[in-house]
Amino acid sequence: MTRVKRGTIKNKHRKNILAQAKGFRFGRSTKKAQAKDALRHAGAYSFAHRKDKKADARSLWTTRINAAIRPFEMSYSRFIDGLK
Repeated sequence: MTRVKRGTIKNKHRKNILAQAKGFRFGRSTKKAQAKDALRHAGAYSFAHRKDKKADARSLWTTRINAAIRPFEMSYSRFIDGLK
């Protein structure tokens, strides 16, 4: 059986992980195991916060509309009801 050396593949894999972790603080940007863990958490947070971003945008629109119609002595709920 011939011997399989993985030097180039392992180095490429490690280099890719560390490139993705660039900009992270402390050992998370230089150590492969810590970088992998940090990337796993970062991915989970980015997925969740993409969902939160949409909710934040809706909330901001509600606040802006409410502020815009207050000078006309109308509440947000009455305004939305009038649109329907």
